[in-house]
Amino acid sequence: MKRYFTYLKSSFFVVFIAIFMAGCFAQKEQKVFQVKDNFNIYDFTGTWYEVGSTKNSSNLSDIKVNFAVDNGKIRVVKTGHLPDGSSKKEQFLARFGLDDKNASMLEISRYGLIYEPLYIVRNDRYQYAMMYIGNKDISIVSRAKTIPEVVRVIYKDKAKSDGFDIGRIEWIKQR
Repeated sequence: MKRYFTYLKSSFFVVFIAIFMAGCFAQKEQKVFQVKDNFNIYDFTGTWYEVGSTKNSSNLSDIKVNFAVDNGKIRVVKTGHLPDGSSKKEQFLARFGLDDKNASMLEISRYGLIYEPLYIVRNDRYQYAMMYIGNKDISIVSRAKTIPEVVRVIYKDKAKSDGFDIGRIEWIKQR
């Protein structure tokens, strides 16, 4: 009987490793975006309003994203309201993606195991910012609940020149 459980444990381990390795090799090649080297995470911390996104699949409104540095760890908390009025909250861990702590490239993870690049490609005096999550999603954030039209145009032009489909950007309702 003991031998049977040992067999099951070792089989599970082999299957887990095989699935993990297949997932690693199946990932698409990530496009690398240019980042700024004068980024200050402490100026970036605090509450931001997400005003535009390509990843608002649950039709959230009133989305807030809070970046905090706690004991050297970067924590990201995203909250919003669902159409039925209930709240939704997601928590992420982040870390610097490069050795340079002044570069505007982080890696973000929901579960702490697999990290995805988060490029802060536009940062206008820590009042407005545009981030690319991986090479497929865009998040536009602001310290205020809206952004000027000129900032929208600049950010859409930047995303388009970087190869994104700007028609996928949803402008999020903030009350």
